[in-house]
Amino acid sequence: MWVRERLQSVRRNERGAVALIVAVIVGSGVLMGAAAISMDVGQLFAQRVQVQNGADAAALALARTCVLSGSCMASNASSLSTLIGQNGKGTLGNSLNLPSYAAGICAKNLSAATATDLPLCGASSGTFSDCLAMPSGFSGVAYIEAHTQTLINGQHVMPPIVAQALGYKGANVQACARVAFGPASPSAQNTLPLTMSYCAWKGAVGYVDAAHTGTFQNPPKGADPGYDAVANPWPATEVSVKTAKEDSSTCPTWNGHTAPGGFSWLDRFNGTCTSNVVDGWVGGNTGNSYYCSLAPYYGKMVFIPVFDCVADAIVNPIIPAGQPNATDCTSSAHGTGSTNYHIVGYAAFYVSGWHFSGNSIGSIKPPHNPPCPAGSDRCLTGWFTQALMNNVPPAPPSGTTPDFGPKAIKPVG
Repeated sequence: MWVRERLQSVRRNERGAVALIVAVIVGSGVLMGAAAISMDVGQLFAQRVQVQNGADAAALALARTCVLSGSCMASNASSLSTLIGQNGKGTLGNSLNLPSYAAGICAKNLSAATATDLPLCGASSGTFSDCLAMPSGFSGVAYIEAHTQTLINGQHVMPPIVAQALGYKGANVQACARVAFGPASPSAQNTLPLTMSYCAWKGAVGYVDAAHTGTFQNPPKGADPGYDAVANPWPATEVSVKTAKEDSSTCPTWNGHTAPGGFSWLDRFNGTCTSNVVDGWVGGNTGNSYYCSLAPYYGKMVFIPVFDCVADAIVNPIIPAGQPNATDCTSSAHGTGSTNYHIVGYAAFYVSGWHFSGNSIGSIKPPHNPPCPAGSDRCLTGWFTQALMNNVPPAPPSGTTPDFGPKAIKPVG
């Protein structure tokens, strides 16, 4: 009797042990699943941030190279991969992207003058790993895309920590960044209170057409004044641009109108020594007097608005000559008083000196010659260069409107 009761007691204890073991096994799976969710899924989000940072850095770097050098080549991929490695754990490429971009980079809407061997970017797939659809207002603007992922040679950079014990090998996380670029587009912004004519700019840089864009000097680098005898030598020559009254030269523009020469002071913005361009137009006055202090711009690179039309009344858009109701760009008050200037672009200009009624300063460039070759002329001296503008959008490539030198890049997806 005692033996039978003892055996029954042992069996009851074993049933409890088995239940405990089953509970531990089941519970361990739940705990591991919870750990996988909290740790491995969290790591997926961390990977997403990593690859997106890399894509952003690569796209901005490639767009800058494309717009300043006129070359968008797949050979940039190696340097971009290094940059991605410095900004996030990932590499160029997207194993899920259709169509496939062999180097992880693609381009679209490049100008005919841009050298490239990159594939054409396809339309956005709308997936989380792809770039967003192109925003409105950027139709025809050149852009590049950089696609990044966490797979390198088929291996995950960041494998799962917990879930791999359950057979999960990890997910390849992808990201995309798109950057538009091109000539700086006119827009409402504060600018230097001087506007230069297309004619004056064309003559100063030797512009002929889109294939013969003229000569631009090296931009300033490093500490003021940005040039020295070794690291970044001073340009060999300076150009002198006369005021509108004293420069009567004219030339035909790409829209068939005749552009006057010279440059003019613009109406100041809120009492400052800047001017506000709105819808492509700004008011101005062609007087020779020193309108406001240019001292903050001495020995600095500035952006000068370039005009192609002067008119008593603002007209949008400018209708080319020879077409019905063509815009009158020549019979305004230009040269005699106040008028309106149609701004078509911006020129990057290093201000080395000037001479106006009431104020004059010699060249900052050694040997510091007096401004204006003729002595009595009113002028601005310096040289034209290329530079990036970060407060205006890029314009679409054009075979007619000149590229005045400044470029713009803007993330758009």
